[in-house]
Amino acid sequence: MSVPSTLTLVPFNKDIAESVSESSGAGGVRAHRFGQDCLTVYQQLSAACADQQQLYSELDRGQVIWVSLSFLWTVNKSGWAEADHERILAVHLRESWLLDVIQHHISTGEITMECVADCSRDGSPRPRPAVLLGMSGGVAEAYATACRGPAVASLEDITSYVRAARGLAQHAPQEASSAGLGVPREGARAMDAELAMG
Repeated sequence: MSVPSTLTLVPFNKDIAESVSESSGAGGVRAHRFGQDCLTVYQQLSAACADQQQLYSELDRGQVIWVSLSFLWTVNKSGWAEADHERILAVHLRESWLLDVIQHHISTGEITMECVADCSRDGSPRPRPAVLLGMSGGVAEAYATACRGPAVASLEDITSYVRAARGLAQHAPQEASSAGLGVPREGARAMDAELAMG
């Protein structure tokens, strides 16, 4: 099991302790920042697509691509990558591209945002929202070109890490933290107010 090289992690027990005060903390969207100009989204997709660094298959063309800004929401939804035929990617989006498409395409429906209840390590609700982004049309095409296009700076397959962390994260967070496992640091002020307000 290798720790993701493109994610800044905080210990599971530290993340859980911080979540207690999140409901009264600073508002806005929480997201993991990669470098100086990228924000991380997480996507669950088929192994065949992930192996080819494709962010959707030909069969998915015309469908909405959904990604999440929350690591724990994504891994809980996927059952901590339990299915062998599925993968979880950390996709590092250029923030300038994301804010531009929101400004120019949210009115066309090619990008939508939804807020849902975020998850703790055991799947229980957290006192903060998880933001989902749905992309279709030209926005989805730009996103799906991955490293060959303007939207994505890089991506990393984190499936093996998620699977290795599953049992410890859910049942022994202190042991997981001692083993160097954790969750990506998601800062409350990582995104501009334009995106936080939708």
